[in-house]
Amino acid sequence: MKCLQCQSERLVHNAKAVDYFDMAMKRPLKLELDSNPDAWLFKGTQAGELNASVCADCGFVMFSMAKEDAEKLYRIQSDR
Repeated sequence: MKCLQCQSERLVHNAKAVDYFDMAMKRPLKLELDSNPDAWLFKGTQAGELNASVCADCGFVMFSMAKEDAEKLYRIQSDR
């Protein structure tokens, strides 16, 4: 895999994107999609945890998620 910005092959893989909250607790960053966004409750939210690859030459960050999580989000989008 090469950097999309500078084409370098010097990448750091599987870095975790995290969010710090409430007294320095941390949790992974996620992308969410609701299957029923107009609902007040029970929106049918599905989420996928983000992983990052970082270029050691230019600092460009590329996010990815597990294929299974990406497929869940795609199915929600397709069913809307």
